[in-house]
Order: sequence, then C-alpha cells, then structure tokens
Amino acid sequence: MKNSIKRTLKSRQIGLVKTYHLISGTAATPIDSGLDKAFISSVEDLGAGNYKLNFIEPSRLNIVVDSVVSATEDAVISVAAVDKSSVTVQAQVAGVDANADFYISLVHSTLLDTLF
Repeated sequence: MKNSIKRTLKSRQIGLVKTYHLISGTAATPIDSGLDKAFISSVEDLGAGNYKLNFIEPSRLNIVVDSVVSATEDAVISVAAVDKSSVTVQAQVAGVDANADFYISLVHSTLLDTLF
C-alpha cells in the first residue's frame, strides 16, 4: 500500500497507516468518494448489498477493519472477508441484503520498499 506520512501510526511495526473511505453503494456504480479514495482501485458490486473494495497495492499483512458505520438509515453493515488486497462488505436492511452507503476506516501495513 502507498505510504501516507501524515497518518502514519506510532507503533513498533513500521509502515502502519490508517485510511478513510466513504462507499456510495446506492449509486448506479458503487464508488469510493472518501478522503483516501486513491488507495482503492475499484469497488465491485457483487449483488444487492455486497461490495468488494480492491486496493491498488496489497498490504504486507491482512488489512484490519477499524470501523464501519452505515450512512443509510436502518442498514446494518458487516465485514464478510478480508485479505491483503481487498475487503468484502455486506449490507442488510431488516435482515435482507440491500444497497447502502457506508463509511469504513482501515489499518494496513505498507510494503517495506515504499518506505525507503
């Protein structure tokens, strides 16, 4: 992942960064319009309420979901899968998969060669 110096976290593990995203899932084509949208290469619509966020560069370790907050009334957002290059999210309203907008913040580890 690209190194974001202004948000580099203080940790014993070098290269940890936190990114912030606003996923517009109710749009005809889901997009990331958040502060760190440059980290996301695409947002795939996997069906009603299911989205896969694909990153431009993979993380050294699995991405950690810090928080997910719904921007759509009555929607419940949950993380379905996480790996080094993507996060899959599922949205439901009243127990049924439904399109929704949501905020998501992620912690990931940059590749060592981008730090030096």
